[in-house]
Amino acid sequence: MSQNIFPIAVEKLIPQRAPFILVDGIVSHESGITIAQFIINEDHVLIEDGYLSAYGLLENMAQAAALMSGYEAHLEKTIPKTGFIGTITNANIYHLPAPGDVMLTEVIQTTRIMNIIVIECMCHCGDRKLADCSMKIVLMEDL
Repeated sequence: MSQNIFPIAVEKLIPQRAPFILVDGIVSHESGITIAQFIINEDHVLIEDGYLSAYGLLENMAQAAALMSGYEAHLEKTIPKTGFIGTITNANIYHLPAPGDVMLTEVIQTTRIMNIIVIECMCHCGDRKLADCSMKIVLMEDL
């Protein structure tokens, strides 16, 4: 079942564009914690053998992090910075979701030092844990 999504277009908050978007919107946001939703479309480019691929799960977590940063920039009335994954550690894929599944991805910012953000990410579909990992994300400095 779909959650209530904050009324702002994802494309205003993240740099990815169709057909590579893996988040539909924000369902919850507090300082340093964001929950994003994604309903998997059967013709998404990262569907393999009838399931969203492991790469898709990792990219979903990265995009949920970008969504958090983009929304915080929106609240501060600044332009969202583009981020790049520096490292992914402790990545676990437990289950691959199928088209039509509603994924919720929680991003918790644990540390921010200058332009480096450290986050913990977890994807769920209902009560089933799909994946989790830690990421270091490097934000581009303004030129």
